This record gives sequence, C-alpha cells and structure tokens, in this order.
Amino acid sequence: APTLVRHKQQPTESGLHVPFVAIGPKKWIPQGQKRNDLVSLIDLSATTLAWAGLEIPDYIEGRDLFATDFKPRTFVGAQRDRCDFTIERIRTIRTDRYRYTRNYMLDRTLLQPQYRDKQDYVQFLRKSYADGTLDEHLAEIYFGERPAEELYDVASDPSQLQNLVNSPKYQKVLAEHRALLEQ
Repeated sequence: APTLVRHKQQPTESGLHVPFVAIGPKKWIPQGQKRNDLVSLIDLSATTLAWAGLEIPDYIEGRDLFATDFKPRTFVGAQRDRCDFTIERIRTIRTDRYRYTRNYMLDRTLLQPQYRDKQDYVQFLRKSYADGTLDEHLAEIYFGERPAEELYDVASDPSQLQNLVNSPKYQKVLAEHRALLEQ
C-alpha cells in the first residue's frame, strides 16, 4: 500500500499507465489485436463519435483509435492541479520510452495532508519518517523537496526511482521533452 501513496491520483507511470480495452463488432474493432499505442482519454470521445457514424468536430483533439488512417501519437500529456484538498500544479509528458514531469509548486511535499491520512500505511510512513527509520530514498520521495523537473526511462524504471534530469547522458532527451511540454 505505501507505493500507492506515490502513484494513486498522481501523474506518474503507475497512476496513468492504464490499459484501454475495447470490445465490439468487427466492423469497428479488429478482433484479437493488441497494440501499445499511447492513448489519451480524449480519444474516447472521438472514437465513440466515429462509431456512432457522426463527424468528429474540428475542435475535438481526440482521435478515432480505429480509423483506417490512424497514426499513433508520439506523446501524451497529463496534469494534476487539485485532488480533494491537496493543491498542486504538475504537468507530465509520456513518450514511447520516457516520462518527463514538471513540478511548479516546489514547496509541496508529495505526502501533503490528504484523505488517506488516517490509513495505517500513511501513519506508518509519517511515523517512520519522524523517528528516522524510513529508508533514505523513500524519505526523499515522500518528504523531500520536490524537484522542478523529473525524467525517467520508464522502460527500465517503471517505478520512477532514478531521476535522470541531471545525467549528462540524457540532456538531449530532456530538451526534447521540455519542448513537447511547451507545445
């Protein structure tokens, strides 16, 4: 359960990487096909309109996932601003291999006061941190200063434990993802 504190309701890989399963007639959905496309929830509205035989208005950013001319996305974006009484400003971009996250409210720890505060696992994390027995890496994640930027190779690090922002090897990838977020 403690790992859920970091991922549930957060724009992290475990919080956002959810399978999209579609079942329907062969005329709309190729049977038995598995794809690994990057999909956004906004694609559901466009796909539903197409299945209903309606034209997809120009103002809808979603895509019909089963169109004959469908081109997979190169990235998807997500954000978190408020969830119950926690207030944040987080933006994230996911490409085929990487997740880039920009944190804007750096004064907020990940473990802000929240609805789960009475749960045993949250109380355990808080107590362990207070008495100095929480693993150093977990203490940094849950109670440390939030980094302005995060970059993870989610293919090899799906739990997002190794922030690559300061690694010289990933500066080009970082620049590419910053530009995508600015788009």
